[in-house]
Amino acid sequence: LGVMATELELKFSLVDDVPSAEELQTLFGQADYDLISKGTQKHFDIYFDDDKNSLRHAGIALRKRRTGGKVLATLKANVNVSGELHEREEVEELMLGSNWPDIIYKRLETVTDPWSLTEKLELANIRTRYVVKRNGSELAILSFDVVTANYPGTFDTATFEEVEVEALGRAGEKELRALADVLERLIKLTPNSVTKLERAGALLTLSHSFQSE
Repeated sequence: LGVMATELELKFSLVDDVPSAEELQTLFGQADYDLISKGTQKHFDIYFDDDKNSLRHAGIALRKRRTGGKVLATLKANVNVSGELHEREEVEELMLGSNWPDIIYKRLETVTDPWSLTEKLELANIRTRYVVKRNGSELAILSFDVVTANYPGTFDTATFEEVEVEALGRAGEKELRALADVLERLIKLTPNSVTKLERAGALLTLSHSFQSE
């Protein structure tokens, strides 16, 4: 928390049913990995921007996340995407009031007036997480997400499912792809080159266009 860190992950769309913990632990155990269940959590995210979409044009995603009785502010920037491989800078801070944490506020000031930001999109995410280990070292977080999106104050929703394999410690692309190869023995993984925010916005726009016809 509090410093810009690099996030590296593989993102996939999911069309199959989410495997059970027992199925996953057996699968990864056969490949000499340990899979530790971290349970299922609900996240409620609100994404912000100004009227000119200055953050989006600058490649910045800004959100508030309510989870586990606390509120986290997260800023992601400098996204580099190659197919399903996503690499970006990220800073996450606990919010103790209504103001953005200093490190995030200062970054926002370089792009727009932080006080001009308004709510743009809401995401409710049911996330099931596992930590993947080998020889005692944590390699990655494996997450299964069921996401429901809507624009604030509206009732139209879009729902989609994703799988993420996020690097921990010194793990890199090679380790992540090896884990994805193991997972694909059980379920089909469709490479996803967009973020949740981008995907949600596209699906909601498509839904609205169909309803307007």
